[in-house]
Amino acid sequence: MFDSINTKVCPISVVIPTYNRAEMLLTTIQKILDCDPLPNEIIVHIDGNDEQSEQALNKHFSDVKIFKSQVNIGPGGGRNLLIKAAQNEIIASFDDDSYPLDKDYFARLLHIFQVYPDTSVVASAIYYQNQSIGYDTQSTRWVATFEGCGCAYKKTDFLKTDGYMQLQWAYGAEEVDIAIQLHAQDRKILQTDWLRVYHDTAHQHHKNTKINAANIANIALLAYVRYPFSMWGLAILQVFNRVIYSIKMQRYSGIILGLVSIPNQIWFYRKYRKPLPNKALEKYFNLRKKPIIIDWQD
Repeated sequence: MFDSINTKVCPISVVIPTYNRAEMLLTTIQKILDCDPLPNEIIVHIDGNDEQSEQALNKHFSDVKIFKSQVNIGPGGGRNLLIKAAQNEIIASFDDDSYPLDKDYFARLLHIFQVYPDTSVVASAIYYQNQSIGYDTQSTRWVATFEGCGCAYKKTDFLKTDGYMQLQWAYGAEEVDIAIQLHAQDRKILQTDWLRVYHDTAHQHHKNTKINAANIANIALLAYVRYPFSMWGLAILQVFNRVIYSIKMQRYSGIILGLVSIPNQIWFYRKYRKPLPNKALEKYFNLRKKPIIIDWQD
């Protein structure tokens, strides 16, 4: 399918983790296949022995490569497997409910990596349900982090990190962890409005008890794994601020669960602790406050 004589392709791998959302997954893949040029590889990780998604892919998109886990390893664990397996250096990442808005998305992505060779991750502009779609302006800036539902990795740089933590509910930990690891290696994350991705969600699932709890507990877990001891006071403040945010958003369910689960979660992941230098974390926090705008290059 991807190397048809009548189809333009480019050396980009697309990776998509999925779990129990076969209909959305099929829509996403079709949107990707509507692009011109196409990526020459699409790889999907099916989590938790999800037979329905596997059957749907085999029926409708037999050229898509499938990796499957019998147990839940979460989207981060799935992305780790997919990125290692990808045959290309440039790897475009989507969720099973996100996809490019522009037909030439992958040509634009290649251009960005070519003219900004210091870039390790390219972050697209992400748009959600009930949100106006912005113009695809040719703007670029160095930023603190990115979203896995609409980004692209340079494979060699990603593999120099420890990869994503394998969390079933990874909100608040996944991309930030990769980002600060990259900053510690003096790598860069570039965001551009020229690449646009639609994420077909209104974030209503964040009211779910387990997801709200994870958003709180994962802040403490990330701090334990990556922060030096001198920054643990900041981590306590971050957890407090997340609780206040949940209250303001009326997401009461899960607050207590998130707080009481912190000790057990830290104990479970205690072997993963590998604190990063203060310099890397300061760089991340500075960029989060004030991205660095850079000139557009043709």
